[in-house]
Amino acid sequence: MVKLPPSSRGLPAISVQQPRVPSVVKPPERPQSTLSVEPQELIDRAKQLAEALPQWPDEQPKAPCELAMVRNAATVLQRSADNVAMALKAGEERWRRLAQLLVEAAKKYEGVDADAANKVASAMPAFSATLRQPSTYQLQPDAVGSFVPPPATPSWIGDGSKLLVAQSDNVFLRVRDAAKQINAGDARATALFRFADSWSMYEGKLRDAAIRFRPFESWRGTAVTQVEKQFEQHRVWLNQMAANCALLGQQARALASAHCVAVVQHPTSAQVEPLHNKLLAKRISSRDYEAYKRLQKMSEDVRAEYRKQAGLPWSLINLSMPPDRADADLFKTPEQKAEELAEKQQQRAMQPMQAMLKAQKEEAEKAREEARKARQDSEEEARRARREALEEGRKARQDAQEEARKARQQAQDMADEAHEKAKEQQQAFAKSMGAQQAALAKSVGAGTPKVPSVSKLMGTVNQFANMAKGMAAKTPPVPPGGTKPGVPWVPPLPAGGHVPPRAGMYPT
Repeated sequence: MVKLPPSSRGLPAISVQQPRVPSVVKPPERPQSTLSVEPQELIDRAKQLAEALPQWPDEQPKAPCELAMVRNAATVLQRSADNVAMALKAGEERWRRLAQLLVEAAKKYEGVDADAANKVASAMPAFSATLRQPSTYQLQPDAVGSFVPPPATPSWIGDGSKLLVAQSDNVFLRVRDAAKQINAGDARATALFRFADSWSMYEGKLRDAAIRFRPFESWRGTAVTQVEKQFEQHRVWLNQMAANCALLGQQARALASAHCVAVVQHPTSAQVEPLHNKLLAKRISSRDYEAYKRLQKMSEDVRAEYRKQAGLPWSLINLSMPPDRADADLFKTPEQKAEELAEKQQQRAMQPMQAMLKAQKEEAEKAREEARKARQDSEEEARRARREALEEGRKARQDAQEEARKARQQAQDMADEAHEKAKEQQQAFAKSMGAQQAALAKSVGAGTPKVPSVSKLMGTVNQFANMAKGMAAKTPPVPPGGTKPGVPWVPPLPAGGHVPPRAGMYPT
């Protein structure tokens, strides 16, 4: 029995009884003796194992007020109760498997009434897999010690009130809101007390149910020691579940008792509302302001004591599953064990052959893997060669195209140069002929035309002819079909080197 000390404000102390955690008690050592068994004892014990546990409480731990820390505590209680219930349901299922093994063992021993054993096995109640669904839960922001950051304090509140915000829980709850929340519920915490009483009484029922795992009386032999050790594990687990039930009752009772004290000592809405209205209207006197601060401080002290007396926050009781070892070997007869031993020896004798077959299989698998890898390497090499050939062909095409482009450009440049020179020759010839025409016209106008000698004229004609022949030799021949688009073609001079006169070249 642990007695919590009274608070600094004179709150009464609350006594909380610690749950009894059972110690592991080893079954008594039996002297080594010959096999001795009473099949009826095994059948009777199977009946007891197959019996269902007393129905666990289905009371809901309703929160007695709207304070977030209290609502969170009620949620933890509900989840812990659901975990205990699911674990007990799983324990019933595993105990039924143990009962079936006991019945099978009783059938195998000589002198058992097989009809009675079959009747017991068929009379075992069917296990229902339906479990109570865990209650929906959602943790609310805790008004004391929560993860929620404190709200911004209004700027018009004085420095004295701002100090109230700097608490260890880092959460500021106005006394007005706290008064409404702590009184919004069951002031007597009736549902919590009922929940606590139900689970406290259920603790004793579970401890009484552990009698099914007591030692055997008439069963002697090597197997019974192992079976009783397994029974001891289940008995310890069941006592631990009983301790969890006691813990549920103690937590609920501590929360309900702390609430009954806090709801009386906390400031009421009638005390806080007038001062709060004045504070909001900014018409509060210094005396009322000090009274408001005292009520705020009292609210925080009461809630902190509430939390302390209830032992908040609580840890959730996790789902602890029962031992899962239900080994049929524990219930086998010596003849069955001898047969299994011979089979194991035969398997050990076959181990060298199995190892050789396994090695051959591994070698074959390794060879297949190497062949697959070599095939992949060859395919990759072929793909690489194809890529290189394609790249070389593409590069050769690009080089050929570049050479052809350069040749075309060179031919174009030569043609352009020849065209320009021919044009210059035509212009020079036209200028010379124009000068001769002007001289002829001048001589005709004077009445005594000066006709150049034939030898001089023929020399001039031969000079132009030679110039034309030299240009023709330098100019590349015109390909069949004409020149390229955009490049004009200059015809060669006729025989004799004279350019045919154009219409209107000479005046008439």
